[in-house]
Amino acid sequence: MVNSDDKANGMTQTDPFEVLTSPVPGLGVTDAATVLRDAFGLQGDLEPLTSERDQNFRVTLASGERFVLKIANSAEDPGVTDLQSRAMLHVGGAADSVPVPQVLTTIDGDTSLKHIAPDGREHVIRVLSWLDGVPLQH
Repeated sequence: MVNSDDKANGMTQTDPFEVLTSPVPGLGVTDAATVLRDAFGLQGDLEPLTSERDQNFRVTLASGERFVLKIANSAEDPGVTDLQSRAMLHVGGAADSVPVPQVLTTIDGDTSLKHIAPDGREHVIRVLSWLDGVPLQH
């Protein structure tokens, strides 16, 4: 999980609208595949997905199993992505009948990692199990 001891409350103080105006992460498919392999131990085909402020890829393994590689906007407070992950873990563990993505851990056992992009911006990256449905772009 993202360390929250950097700030007393685990949340950084930024402009609340910056996440809506900050550029979407621009990690290339090759770089995203490298992060997926090196940090999560997964290899597969990556397909970019439409997203409002983050960058997402549908990952399809050779077995057919699918995941979502989520690259958070650099302006997104790491505490927010941590809260999202904790909520999914809680709901997934408490209510079997509620379809909720499973949060995968890195090979080091963390639910996310911090990645410095070539442009110097820091992004939180997570992998979630894929839930069938209608993608945002439709």
